[in-house]
Amino acid sequence: MSVETNDANNVRWDRLLQPGERILWEGSPLPGIRNIPFRVLASLFGLGLLAWGLAILMKFLPEAVREGNVGQAGFAFVMGSMLTLAGVSGALLQWRAAARAHTTTLYVLTNRCAYIVEKTRIGTVKSYPILPETAVELKRHKGYDDVWFHVRREPGSEGSVTTTQIGFEGISEGQRVFALIRNIQTEQAT
Repeated sequence: MSVETNDANNVRWDRLLQPGERILWEGSPLPGIRNIPFRVLASLFGLGLLAWGLAILMKFLPEAVREGNVGQAGFAFVMGSMLTLAGVSGALLQWRAAARAHTTTLYVLTNRCAYIVEKTRIGTVKSYPILPETAVELKRHKGYDDVWFHVRREPGSEGSVTTTQIGFEGISEGQRVFALIRNIQTEQAT
């Protein structure tokens, strides 16, 4: 869903919220880069992709062009470009996105849903209903908290399943948000 805004920081909640839905909490991730071990591994993987992409573009593409093999040249161009872009994204751009998350991500908790807003050129709003059976987890870290309230499961290769936790990451008021969600669940159950 696209986000309609009055300006870069204000989402038109009057158009998104249902009748009777009211905002209980609003926040953003704290400034800073978290989950550094994962980011370092992703960067190493990205550097590998970048190296392969550049090798294809600098070695195999010119050879294919010299030999006049259009099919091989086209394949080398497409593969080299894709690997190079994936490598740059994995090695470099993910750090930029993490460093800017506090300015581009907005979290909102209402009496019915949790919303995650990505404030980019296009902008997205994702909503996750808070139900009595919703599993909620508070994960405390040094200086910040994560509150998880949704798990996405996607089929992987060879029958495996990839799970991704979704929630409010890197917030300062994790205990308060966790308590608010539990209160919403209690009110809905009665």
